[in-house]
Amino acid sequence: MIGVAIAGALGAVCRVLVDSAVRRRAGGPWAVAVVNVLGCLGAGSVLGALFRGGVPLDLPATAGTGFLGAFTTFSGWTVEALQTAAAGRRAGAAALVAGSVIAGLVAAVLGFAVVAA
Repeated sequence: MIGVAIAGALGAVCRVLVDSAVRRRAGGPWAVAVVNVLGCLGAGSVLGALFRGGVPLDLPATAGTGFLGAFTTFSGWTVEALQTAAAGRRAGAAALVAGSVIAGLVAAVLGFAVVAA
């Protein structure tokens, strides 16, 4: 339980750092999407490691729930999409939603495939 809390704290700090770096370079609502896609890559990697075996069974709780749960943010992504749509950029909001879901799935599959291989 303590490991999950520490991992969660680290995940939240990393989310802020990555989000801030992406916003400085690219701007717009894509920062949260980048964070979430990276989180999907990490989640796929965690599952790949479990599939391959030889990792502690508490890895999903610590890395998955703790770090990645705090690193990614569904609510932030939803707010970004709603704000983009409310600003009159409905096509951009749709692209954000569709792009995030597709990129997240591809990242998770890639993370799994690379680690489980």
